[in-house]
Amino acid sequence: MNDVLAEERRRQIVQRIRADGAVRVAELAANLSVAEETVRRDLKLLDEQGVLTRTHGGALALAKPADQSFDEPFEHRRKAMLPQKQAIAREALARISQRAADHGNGPATIALDGSTTAWQLATLLTDPTLTVVTNSLMITTLLAGRPGPRVVCVGGSLDRDLMMFTGMIALDGLRHMIVDLFFCSCAGVHPQRGFSDPSEAGAHFKQQLIAVADQTIVLADSSKFHARSPVVFASPGEVNELITDAAADAAVVGELEATGLRCTRVN
Repeated sequence: MNDVLAEERRRQIVQRIRADGAVRVAELAANLSVAEETVRRDLKLLDEQGVLTRTHGGALALAKPADQSFDEPFEHRRKAMLPQKQAIAREALARISQRAADHGNGPATIALDGSTTAWQLATLLTDPTLTVVTNSLMITTLLAGRPGPRVVCVGGSLDRDLMMFTGMIALDGLRHMIVDLFFCSCAGVHPQRGFSDPSEAGAHFKQQLIAVADQTIVLADSSKFHARSPVVFASPGEVNELITDAAADAAVVGELEATGLRCTRVN
């Protein structure tokens, strides 16, 4: 792409970040055929205008209000930050393989929340000895339609916007489960407060699974690092690992690691 006028260049940057959720300086510079310093100046101006949030090495789309974070239709959420979610899911799959190796390839039980990143992980599951516990209608439907893991769908009231089951019936069912690995996402990541959701029902579900699971691994793309949600479901000390993408704010990752939390960034 040839060099373009500054106004047009910034318009293209805004379009890119709204589509992908995050941008990297090096990639933008290459795509726009300009110097990285030019892109940094553009991002600084757009940040000052309240269009985006600058990060180390790039920028993030502005976080949506907490009450909208998970209220979008599932399909819309599934497409947001898709390459990042797919990379995170591949790394999460390696944790399941490692668990099998550590336990002599014995059968494992994992739990998945109703997030779209957990759905991406579910697309990679083929082991018929694996048991998957979930409250997600989308994950249940996906796995039911092909050979692979045994599926335990937690009952409860169906939230048609979130496409997941919630409520007391869902929570009660979890008390009878033994879970090796629990994979979940969140709406917000904070180095002190921890991991948050906009929904009390979703937060309660995750808290119950954290209590019964041997290990909890949060799958959160970099857009979650500058988002806030009102309901904290876990502190950094209650989680075993955070898997995120390479654009995650390095300063926040460093603060989380200082608490003892293992953090993995993937490309």
